[in-house]
Amino acid sequence: TPEDAELMYYLQCIHLCSLLCLGDDLSGGKAFVHALFDARELTVMVVLCDNVQKRHSEKPGIGHVCRLLKQNVLHLLRASCYEDGMQGSLFQSGRLHLMVLEIMLEDLVDTVNQGSLQALE
Repeated sequence: TPEDAELMYYLQCIHLCSLLCLGDDLSGGKAFVHALFDARELTVMVVLCDNVQKRHSEKPGIGHVCRLLKQNVLHLLRASCYEDGMQGSLFQSGRLHLMVLEIMLEDLVDTVNQGSLQALE
């Protein structure tokens, strides 16, 4: 819808940044993404989005957008940190990283309990 245009644009920008981190980087795309987002900022985004999703669980539209945002941020986190080796030991052992892993586990358990993979789309 038109009122969601800015949010959808933001989601696509995050998705594009995750694509810039894939493959061999000959143009400086990964460095650009690392300058925009670090692992801590991405994990905070996931945690905050999860909080909004839980606070507004009765509103399916908000839940859907939160799942989309978490999905895109997790793809970016995977592409820019895990697959690129930029996460560092502080990120891996940090509390925020643990919180993201807990959120992912909760989402997976919810999906299994619902009997559908649509909850993680």
